[in-house]
Amino acid sequence: MKNGEINNTTPIENMREILNGAYSVNTVNDWSVIVIGSNLEIWELFCPKEGSYLLPSRADQTLIAKVFNNDGSVSCMVVKIGQTAICVSQPCKIEIQKLNTKNSVNNE
Repeated sequence: MKNGEINNTTPIENMREILNGAYSVNTVNDWSVIVIGSNLEIWELFCPKEGSYLLPSRADQTLIAKVFNNDGSVSCMVVKIGQTAICVSQPCKIEIQKLNTKNSVNNE
């Protein structure tokens, strides 16, 4: 990983991953899936035309998709739990940041 945020609440394991560059890049359903450590995934997809596109995996939490349209506009879409695809109305780039919450207090 070339960059990352370290603050007073960042677990030591995450700091090691940031400093050591622990990440992987995979392609799933045409999405570029960047996995950074055990806590963050970034999903990116270039959509050449309007339509529906399968997500890399079923959403297991509510996510926000940032949509960068070819006309220069930017918008956001909510990806609901259980959703398996996203629909766009014009050519664009979609970016979704998915935080892994397995280690949070509410999900133990």
